[in-house]
Amino acid sequence: MFSDSETAHFRNYSQNDTICFCDSIGNVEKIVIQSITGSYSQTGLLDKYTDLRVVIVNNDSVQDLFTISKSSYSLKSNIAISFKGFVNNTANKNFEKVYRDTILLNGKQISNYYRIENESKEHSIKSIIWTDLEGMTAYQLDDNRWMTIK
Repeated sequence: MFSDSETAHFRNYSQNDTICFCDSIGNVEKIVIQSITGSYSQTGLLDKYTDLRVVIVNNDSVQDLFTISKSSYSLKSNIAISFKGFVNNTANKNFEKVYRDTILLNGKQISNYYRIENESKEHSIKSIIWTDLEGMTAYQLDDNRWMTIK
């Protein structure tokens, strides 16, 4: 039910991957891909619902990192991203605009990226940089420090 372009944003993840993020002063944060699952349900005679999700473990907390869902009557998928208080339930709008410039964060050059802003009023993360090559590539903390994938 999902096209290659819809799943491109997280196809680089595999179960049990460990991903480390580092800031400019050496603080390290680790997430582990616990599972990548798909499900299908039917809520009515014509309403079919499918989703794919990437579930992570971060500091012993289990949460969805990335969810893509679609119903049978919708031509577009809905993408939701959540991480440590960061919430964006309409991330598919953000994935429509690719930034083609190159940015430098903590010595890492990042090109062809998506920038996803936090929709939550109370948050510890302002925005996330996402690439199809690495998935979540960087995130900006409230104190404006960036954590980048190592």
